[in-house]
Amino acid sequence: MLCGLDLMRVHLMAARLQNALAVATLSASVNLTLYPTLQGSDFDAWKANAYNYLMSNVPDDYVGGVDPKGFQATVTGSLGTGQTVSVQVNANVPIWSAGLLPILTDTVTASNSAVCRNETNLELVMALDNTGSMGSSATGNGGASKIQGLRDAASTLVTLMLGDGSTPPAGNAVIGLVPFTSTVNVKSIASSSNWFGTMPSYNMNGVVESAWSGCTVEPRLTNGKPDEQNGVLDIQTYKPSDKLFKKYYYNAPPSGMQVQTCPSGSWQNCASNLSEPATTINSVPFKITSNGKPNPNGEPGNIYAQGQYSGLTRVWVQRSDDNNSTYTQNNNCISQKVVFLSSDQSVLNTAIKALRSKG
Repeated sequence: MLCGLDLMRVHLMAARLQNALAVATLSASVNLTLYPTLQGSDFDAWKANAYNYLMSNVPDDYVGGVDPKGFQATVTGSLGTGQTVSVQVNANVPIWSAGLLPILTDTVTASNSAVCRNETNLELVMALDNTGSMGSSATGNGGASKIQGLRDAASTLVTLMLGDGSTPPAGNAVIGLVPFTSTVNVKSIASSSNWFGTMPSYNMNGVVESAWSGCTVEPRLTNGKPDEQNGVLDIQTYKPSDKLFKKYYYNAPPSGMQVQTCPSGSWQNCASNLSEPATTINSVPFKITSNGKPNPNGEPGNIYAQGQYSGLTRVWVQRSDDNNSTYTQNNNCISQKVVFLSSDQSVLNTAIKALRSKG
């Protein structure tokens, strides 16, 4: 049993060490630009930085311990032809079955390498989080927001790949952007795409196809049936050439959405304590209050992601002390559109600056 546990612990350390070393190798490669000479104190600082990246992903008390003397990092080659960063580390795992075996510890070794070049034909796509939480402080204590950090980091990466504009960029690197919330807006590239289909045939009351704003619905199965039929919409494994994406819209269920108005200032017991009779909405657009929400108190038999509609619920509650807001077929569709692969820094940076935490 002890031997079996020792074997498991050695494998755990090996896996953790290799993953942490991969991060350290990539980070050390990026940091080459901060230490141009890579000699003397420059090299020592670069190596120490790489070691800190490694240790940030391996807790001090994890299984055994990393041997600082067993950490090696080297750089060979030149920036023009390519620099190879090689990193290796050893860790010692105490052997619980040492009383049965002639060893006290087992040494685990991990190694990794990466090649850095200043010319590339890289195609990079950044999936960028635009959800509401990105509007909060990055530190949790005030200061710059997460979305601001995202914009700054994305712009920095564009500059690193395509140059600062003072000289033509080397290579043929291109970058794409995919802002997302609960939806992705592909209207900028959908018109000529053979992976893209028509509107799904959910409840089409009030829906105008020409007013579609660009968000999509993935191909799904509904209890093994096409997604137009009733049932649970299950995620499906598919090839884009086999199953077409469809146009997203927000709508009411086919049987209508019940809107219950609560007394001013409270959601509590709304269904049994209405300030006015419940109304039924059968189509878009429709008006509810700005602080209305789907099913906040728990709707019996909630049908989220079920049935022939792409809205949220059959029951929506609202307070009587709020102003009306209009919900359209494009509600919850993110306004920031996908940017297809491009080397135009102006186009990319304009799109990055437009990112907002909303949704």
